[in-house]
Amino acid sequence: MSNQIKGTNTIPKKLFDILEMEIKLSNDLLAIIKDEKKALVDVDLEALVSLSSRKENQLQRIQMYDESLQVLMRKTVNAPEAENINLSAIKHLAGNDEEAERLEGCRANLSNLRQEIIDGNLFNKRFASDTLGYLSDAISLITGAIHEHSLYSQKGNTANGSKSPALISREV
Repeated sequence: MSNQIKGTNTIPKKLFDILEMEIKLSNDLLAIIKDEKKALVDVDLEALVSLSSRKENQLQRIQMYDESLQVLMRKTVNAPEAENINLSAIKHLAGNDEEAERLEGCRANLSNLRQEIIDGNLFNKRFASDTLGYLSDAISLITGAIHEHSLYSQKGNTANGSKSPALISREV
């Protein structure tokens, strides 16, 4: 795909409206991810369930706006339906420097927000994974120690399951 695509000689106002809504939704998603991090640290399971639902809803809304943006950009540059257009490819359509700067500002802001979202999500995923690993190790140590030190006999009485000899020599 070439860096510049031919089309009309203006950027539709609706494109900026969609970009501004995507920036708002991305900021909201970033706030949810920060709340998720706090809930993970506080081990607040109720908050995590609620945040997970909000996060999924927010992602669906962002995806809807991403699709609308692609449709509008394809129409603006007369591109085939299967082709994905990026914002820098339509920069040349700006009617003036102010519009070009606004487009670049939206692109840079959205790009930075998306990177922060990816980083925050990755941090939360690693934190949750590490925490689950530590809990699993702790459970294994506890249940392993219990399993090694005592066994239950057929009658339900506790029997010594250690590997030490039954008779201890008292000779010194």
